[in-house]
Amino acid sequence: MILFMWIRRLPYICAALTPAFLLIVLAINGRFFVSPWTTPEYGPQVSKDIAAYAPVVRYSYLYSESIAHLQEPYVSELSDKWLTLHRSGKLLTIDPITATDDGSSGVRQEIELSRRMIMASLIRIADKNIRAEKFDTACNYLKDALEIANIAKYNSPMSIAGSASMQSEAIKRYETIQLRVSLANQKDFDNAILLMDVSPERVKQFAARFGALSQVNATFEETQLPSANEMRTLISNDRAMADAEFASPESNLFMQTLRVAYDLEVKLDQLKSRYRMTATKNQSKSGSILHPSANSG
Repeated sequence: MILFMWIRRLPYICAALTPAFLLIVLAINGRFFVSPWTTPEYGPQVSKDIAAYAPVVRYSYLYSESIAHLQEPYVSELSDKWLTLHRSGKLLTIDPITATDDGSSGVRQEIELSRRMIMASLIRIADKNIRAEKFDTACNYLKDALEIANIAKYNSPMSIAGSASMQSEAIKRYETIQLRVSLANQKDFDNAILLMDVSPERVKQFAARFGALSQVNATFEETQLPSANEMRTLISNDRAMADAEFASPESNLFMQTLRVAYDLEVKLDQLKSRYRMTATKNQSKSGSILHPSANSG
């Protein structure tokens, strides 16, 4: 019986440890690498855009333990910081400048660790509220996660894959409680889905950009990627990806990340289209009720 109880608890224990693990990685990165806030290669304007993320990264680091233990005041504070900075237009997309600028290290990694920490925490708190049958509260937490996932989603391959994955998880949970949520909150969440940035084609363009950057930096073997046109084909074609040979394991991992990002975007695009069709149908019905003559003769 005791063993069975521990087996049942294992997923929750793993979920609880995930944000803490991410912050450990962030701390190690900050201890052994040059601070990304002083990277001059981005130029003054982009460095200013990067610095705008400092408040959320700093808060994530300072209060990592409280956030990992789902202490709601700290989770809400970090969520509010992300959303307030975003709504004031300060958290902008930062275009990659080299083929190694892929989100797996440096400043982009720190930004993504903070983002993933808050998204995971919001979804876990939503799960707690669902179990407690507080469905409107859960819906609000899921909506915040959905919106934070949308902030500068196309910063890097890591941010696209991570954000699209969290958006899928938030929507999946919402759909299990949708009929038990107030109509006002249903409308707000549905609108949040319709406002999501979702574009499989943009992921293809993103891949092509890295292919072009790789050709410029071809002296670095670990950054050698296929050409821009080949990159577009590879991430959207299972057979081509399976048959491809890459210059290094790092290049292979990079391509697999982009492939996952593309697949997630395709599924989200289909889901968003379904919600758009439903919204259009509902508006049409509403118009018919308000103007019955529209359906006559």
